[in-house]
Parts: sequence; structure tokens; C-alpha cells
Amino acid sequence: QSYRSAAGPLAAMSTVFIIEMAGTIRHGMLETRHDWKRFRILLSIGTALGLGSGLLIAWAGGGVWALVVQAPLFGLPAAIDLFWGAKWRPDWSWSWARYRSTAAFGANRMTSLALQRGRLTAEQSVMTGAYEFAMLGIFTRANGLANLLAGRIGTLAVGTLYPVITRAEPHSLQMQRMAGLLVCGVCWTSIPAA
Repeated sequence: QSYRSAAGPLAAMSTVFIIEMAGTIRHGMLETRHDWKRFRILLSIGTALGLGSGLLIAWAGGGVWALVVQAPLFGLPAAIDLFWGAKWRPDWSWSWARYRSTAAFGANRMTSLALQRGRLTAEQSVMTGAYEFAMLGIFTRANGLANLLAGRIGTLAVGTLYPVITRAEPHSLQMQRMAGLLVCGVCWTSIPAA
């Protein structure tokens, strides 16, 4: 009974998953094709649509709906562009030979993320076991402040240059040189900042 008022906003927020999947596919397509102009236009329209509608709903007295409507509307332009602009349709057929490299790439990414999350879990477990929760709060705030300066550089560089590196032939000298330059650039900026 007490949760009835949250049912509508939660149902509306569930659309984020579907819209975000389609939007992420479209953004990935544009990144691999290096169509940065269309990429930026879709992001700008999504941002303006989400923020503008949230402000209008809040101004009209819509309450929590001003927050709920923003998330689905952010990815909506990219999702629409996927189906109508790119004329993309899902292919429901299955072939291991076609998906082998994608599966290897996904497994590689999931393993690295699992290791990263595992490190954070172990770190926080040790902190709360050896000290008290107040110390964990200080530790996480200190990490957050350090990441504002030093941690953002590498994340932004890798996120920006990763699509460029993937255009090179795997295991080629060009790819090795590009990856080496990326690692050196991140280290040269992150280490002094840290």
C-alpha cells in the first residue's frame, strides 16, 4: 500500500533499459565509423530533450516526474536514429563463427570489469574489517578527490582514443605504436597529477 505511489515512476524508469540498449548500439556504430558530428548532435539533442522536459515538468508542478522523464529521453534520439536513420534491424539468427570475436571481446571487457569491482570489494571489506565505517568514508572520499584530478585523465584518454585504436589492424606495428603512445600519454599525465 505504501509503495503504490512509486509504481508509476518505477514503471516509467524501466523503459530506460530498452531505450539505452538501442541508443548505446547507435553510439557504438557512430564511434566505429568516426561520425563524430552525428554522434555529438544526437548527444546534444538527447541532453536538451531530457533537461528541457525535466525543467518544464518541474515548472508545471510534476514533482518526481521531472526527474523520471529525463533518463529515458536522453537516449531516445539515438534509439530513433538507430531504427529510422540507420535502418538497423536485429538479426535473430545465430552463428558461433560470426560472434566468436565479439564474444572474446565481451569476455575480455567483463573480466577486466570484474577484476576492478573485485578489487573495490576487497578493499572496502578490509577497510571495514580492520577499521570502522567512518574510516571507510574518509578513505572513499580521499579516493574520490584523487580521482577528480589524476583518475579522470586516463579514463577520458582511453574513452576518447579507444575507437581510433580499434581501427588499426590487430597485432600490427601501427596498433602497437598507437597503444604504446596511449599508455605513455596517460602515464605522463596521470603520474605527475597523482
